[in-house]
Amino acid sequence: GFVLPPFAIGLLQSAAIISLGWMIPLLAAIGSAVLGPVLVHTATIERAATVRTDLRYQVSAYLDVVTMLLAGNTGYEGALEQAAHAGDGRLFAELRRRMRESGARGLSLTDALQRTGRELGLDELEQIAATAALSAAEGAPVARTLAAKCATLRTALSTEQESEARLRTSRLTTPIVGMALIFMALVIYPALSFS
Repeated sequence: GFVLPPFAIGLLQSAAIISLGWMIPLLAAIGSAVLGPVLVHTATIERAATVRTDLRYQVSAYLDVVTMLLAGNTGYEGALEQAAHAGDGRLFAELRRRMRESGARGLSLTDALQRTGRELGLDELEQIAATAALSAAEGAPVARTLAAKCATLRTALSTEQESEARLRTSRLTTPIVGMALIFMALVIYPALSFS
């Protein structure tokens, strides 16, 4: 950002297309040096939010598969492992990798879920791991507990989608009103100019 504007302006000045002096290239360099990192940072934050939302949907899909396998009388550890092989998204790949590591270390699959949730910043996956471990230790029905977590996650995701849709709709109101006013002015002005 600091080098490109003075270089481009220098090329234009050497080709005698423009003549600006030294102050404008310096201001352009400083402005782009400040603006460049801000734009990159903003784009990175937006991309991270998109990836996190996608991962949350993958957690919901993973839970759906786990609850279906548990309903089919698969043990909860077998269901956790089989469900990790059901998808090909980033979450599923990370879960398979972590489950292999946990198996090699002799740890439980809920530990793999917890470490994956911590690594990817998914609180929901960490909560699911804690719930599954607690349910298994206490002898509670894991399928019901995970189904309830799945329903809660799905409700939270749909609420977020609805609020985002409302926000996007509200952002469209001003441009639509402006376009309507311009259209009305374009229709009314010729009628007024002829009279």
